[in-house]
Amino acid sequence: MPLKAPTISALARQTIRTAFEDLDRTITPVDSRVFPSTTLQHVRKAALEIENQLAARQSLRNMRRLAPLFNGLEHYAKVVDVLCNGTPYLAWIWAPITLILRVSSEYVEAFEHIIEGYSKIAESLVRFEVLGDAFRSNLDFQHTIAVFYADILQFHKHAYKFVKRSGWKLMFLTSWGRFQRRFDNILEDMKRHGELVDKEANAYDIAEARRMRQDIRAWREESLEQVERLEKEQAAKQYKSIMSWLKADESDQLAIFDAISTEGTKFPGTCSWILSNPKIRSWLEKKPDHSMLWLQGNLGTGKSVLSTQIVTFMKAAKMFVIHHFCVHSYASSTMYEQILRSLLLQLLRKDGEIVAHVYEDCVLGKKPPAVQALERLLKTLFPNMSHEPRQTEYIWIVIDGLDECEEQKQASVVNFMNQLTSKASSLGGMICKILISSGSSSIISNRLRGRQVVSLTEEKGHLDIAIKQYASQRLQSLHDKLYQLDIQAKEIEEIELEITKKADGMFLYARLVLDYLAKNIFYSGEEMRMSVHELPDKLFEFYRKILTQILIQLDSRSIDRARCIFGWIAFTKRPLKRMEFLSAIAFSSGDPKVSHIAPQYILDVCGALLEERRDTTLSFIHVSVKDFLQSPSSNVKVTEHQALIEHGKATITCLLSGLDVFTLSSTDQSRYIRVLKGLHGFHVYATEYWTEYLLSHAAGLGTADDKSDLLVLAKDLARKLDQMFESAPSEDSRSDATPLDVRLELLSPHPLLQKQVRIACKARSLNRLESELHRESDVTSSAKNCTQVPDGISAMLLSYQELVRFLLRQDNYPGVTTEELEFFKSQFRTSAYTCRLSSCPRTTVGFESEELLREHEVSHARRIACTFPDCKYPPFVSVQALKNHVNKYHNPNPAPKSIRKVGHLLMKTTATHPKKRANPDASITNSVNAMNWTLNGALDPSSLVPGHSPSGNQNPLLDGQVRPDQQNPQGGPFNPQNPAGQFMARSGQRPPPTVGANMNAQQQMGVGHMMPQMAQQQQRQQQRVPQNSNASAQIQQRIRSALIEQTGVLSGWQAGVLPDERLGFIFNVIGNLRLASQHEPNPPTLQRMIEIGIRFEKDIFEKSPNKEQYKHQIQLKLEQLLGRRYYNQANMQQQIQQQIQAQAQAQAQAQQMMMNQNSMQGQGPRPMPPQVAQQGSSHLQHQMQASSISGQQPPQAPMGIPNQGSQGMAQNQ
Repeated sequence: MPLKAPTISALARQTIRTAFEDLDRTITPVDSRVFPSTTLQHVRKAALEIENQLAARQSLRNMRRLAPLFNGLEHYAKVVDVLCNGTPYLAWIWAPITLILRVSSEYVEAFEHIIEGYSKIAESLVRFEVLGDAFRSNLDFQHTIAVFYADILQFHKHAYKFVKRSGWKLMFLTSWGRFQRRFDNILEDMKRHGELVDKEANAYDIAEARRMRQDIRAWREESLEQVERLEKEQAAKQYKSIMSWLKADESDQLAIFDAISTEGTKFPGTCSWILSNPKIRSWLEKKPDHSMLWLQGNLGTGKSVLSTQIVTFMKAAKMFVIHHFCVHSYASSTMYEQILRSLLLQLLRKDGEIVAHVYEDCVLGKKPPAVQALERLLKTLFPNMSHEPRQTEYIWIVIDGLDECEEQKQASVVNFMNQLTSKASSLGGMICKILISSGSSSIISNRLRGRQVVSLTEEKGHLDIAIKQYASQRLQSLHDKLYQLDIQAKEIEEIELEITKKADGMFLYARLVLDYLAKNIFYSGEEMRMSVHELPDKLFEFYRKILTQILIQLDSRSIDRARCIFGWIAFTKRPLKRMEFLSAIAFSSGDPKVSHIAPQYILDVCGALLEERRDTTLSFIHVSVKDFLQSPSSNVKVTEHQALIEHGKATITCLLSGLDVFTLSSTDQSRYIRVLKGLHGFHVYATEYWTEYLLSHAAGLGTADDKSDLLVLAKDLARKLDQMFESAPSEDSRSDATPLDVRLELLSPHPLLQKQVRIACKARSLNRLESELHRESDVTSSAKNCTQVPDGISAMLLSYQELVRFLLRQDNYPGVTTEELEFFKSQFRTSAYTCRLSSCPRTTVGFESEELLREHEVSHARRIACTFPDCKYPPFVSVQALKNHVNKYHNPNPAPKSIRKVGHLLMKTTATHPKKRANPDASITNSVNAMNWTLNGALDPSSLVPGHSPSGNQNPLLDGQVRPDQQNPQGGPFNPQNPAGQFMARSGQRPPPTVGANMNAQQQMGVGHMMPQMAQQQQRQQQRVPQNSNASAQIQQRIRSALIEQTGVLSGWQAGVLPDERLGFIFNVIGNLRLASQHEPNPPTLQRMIEIGIRFEKDIFEKSPNKEQYKHQIQLKLEQLLGRRYYNQANMQQQIQQQIQAQAQAQAQAQQMMMNQNSMQGQGPRPMPPQVAQQGSSHLQHQMQASSISGQQPPQAPMGIPNQGSQGMAQNQ
């Protein structure tokens, strides 16, 4: 009777088919052509050949680790064969191994990691040797083995994509961690399914196996989502660090693109023709030809608007496009290094692995972001963006407005773009296609000779149609005016044709004509059409006509004010918002006593040449207006030199006014109205740029001119600052490494002014910012008493921003309407939270909240934060400290430590006193351990409250004792994933060895010298803490008494807060404050800590709008104290290491002197103990172990290598 064929699970077959097709799509046909005929024996033989090749290169690796894998695959193949009959699926289980090992063997470190991963797969395949034949017909079992198949192929897929990626060797060390996380997830899935197989093999566990199968499915989906989430979070943290390293900000580019693209979207259909252009369509296609395209057009033809529409279309089509727009009003956008930074940041947002590489190589490598370094980095990254080995990927770059850059920068950009296209095309993995949009330029033309060109001059037909559509849509907005003139459709069409003819392909000219028609008076359609016909043909002549109409009814004073308005628009350091601009105009007179902001109607007077963007910043209607105003054709000549002097006067006048307003008593309410009305809206801009205007003026003259109005105002400001802030330290007392501007020497004839400028420059330096961040992380009175008094300019800015923050919190305010208050908030919300580091783009354009500002400022600090998700450990002082932290807490399989060589001094000590070497001084070791336990022990900031805390935990006493049930259940040192989950050791409990355990005898002796000092400090600390058992109760009673004294008639949300809950919060703050100040040189007394905690809680209890915000502020303070504590610990440990090194160096020098004296007396050094020398090379022996990975008995020599050869190699090594 023939045997019945086993039933095949449809779900299992579908799982295998999906996994096979996914891998088949990944591996190129060239690489997979031999897979169907590959047997497991072929793979064994290939492994032998690879081992021989590695041995020939003197890089022999132990291949015995693959033997269990091959044996397991052999048993697994017998089980899964029932699901693979009649298909090519089976061979793909082992065939890719050969290919992956051959490629990875070119880089030994990658080879080791991949071998390790494959060896772990074998652990899950062992069970199939026993269970395969018994359960191969079970449908549930078939699905489980299909999942094994999918996991194995998934491992092949990730390994293949990794080693086949262009430049994978370059980025191996930085990007392997991301792959390791995915590999570990696959291995964990196989392990869980292996446990499921074991359950199903037991008939008694059928129900449990069914539940386990459901749990595994849920875990698998959840784990994949978690891996992706962790990768995104880590990449986001690293991306922020890279932005800080680059000192880049994308807000300008976002504003530019938004402003330009709005013009295209307001008038639909006027730009769509560009996508039908044959050259544009060819450039958009995924073909390697036509990689460079130049969109060239005359002034005002709409090149930038067309570029934004092309970019928008490509993004909608899911094409990978990066872009940069150069606009003269944003000076940074025209800088070559800023263009490189912009492209790099957009490139990094595409690929998390590239982010990891740049972070490791540049940020942690502390490479300066110079132009040459950025060019090399981009050249390296572009070819390595390809992820799919089977297909060529494309990236498009759009650079607009290049003609607005200086000629040298134009040449640099075009040369670099040419290098990118040629380099990427030659590599084949990634094709780079570039579009440059600009006006005619000989620099660009010479460097793009032979490239494809789309000339808008030759597209006049399409432009005429687009301009007619634009005119038609604009005239529709004048419907009421045209209806009153009884203008019919035919006449309207004639006007449209006349405008199109007059514009001659220039959108800008058509806009000016339509603006002219909208603002002038006409009695008939014919009159309107003739007016269009009589308008000047040239653009500058049209500008002159418009400017003449503006000035014709103005007196000389008004004309000067119009010139001032144009000068501010043309030469401001950044585009100003409307209220900032009016404030600047008000202070341009040089009168600090000004009491009203400039009226808004002045913008309407000059409105024909100005426009207000969506973000309320002001600009010219086109960059050509600025060129016209500087040309001889202009009715009002605007010069950069004169404009910058006026701007400098305005900034200093604004600060002089601020001295009178923001240093008054807080009872003066008039200043709130002045701020609300926007009179001081220019203050943030003035604070940042007043020194630059002054120094530039001095540099332009070669010296400081005593008769200059600007210098007179500056000297007056310096005199008042020196008088009003006499307690501020001089610039000498706060000397730091901040490089000073060489132009300061030009102010040497005016020492008081030079002093104040120097103070202002240092006050916004990186050193000062780091000092301020350090201070703000500590709330102890001793730290505050040690802080320096802020300089006058910083004090004024702080006072102004505090006023703005107060007003932002108000729903109404006496003296202003609700509409005025809301408009104030829209204009100045970000002015309240600006960065304190000079030259940062965020110094004048701030953030929406204090949390965002603080996160940004911390990124400037020269400390390196851990980028692993959910890690709360404070930033590190060095790259090595960060690496040690990652290996300790985030690396599941850290590399084994190599055996360190023992120095001569220690070997001599060991030989002479072996017992002393084996048992170092116990008192020194115990002191070190106790000190580190004090450093690493912590009280939980969320569970320090007695009774019921916010987290619901019971609270340990302030004396550092805990009950056994409150100790860390995991034990060991601080856990960065839960920094608040550690506790101080109980009295008498031996602390865990953290630093002392890793010290050699020299280091321990070095620490021993500082033990008395540490003991004295700890003794002083303990004297401030009550030692009796009633300490906690006494503190609680003190807090309760204070709350009773405070509490009056409560209303609102405060009435619902229980006194015990407030007591718990205060107690929590006091406990964490004590821990944060442990290692301060002059920590506050316990009495002072209690006062600080009570005052802090009272302040936020009264000011918080609701209970959630109240609790949020408490939590923020606890986190701040916790970060302060870890910061102190890191500094303490760093000091310990420095003293250890100093002691070791001193001892080494002393030993060397002793050796020199012995040699002079005829005594040679003592011989080295033989056992120590043997230890020094023992770690090399495991690398020479060899084995067989075939099914036969392993020979004594490595595979394919005779015994004599291996002995010779060992001798050589």
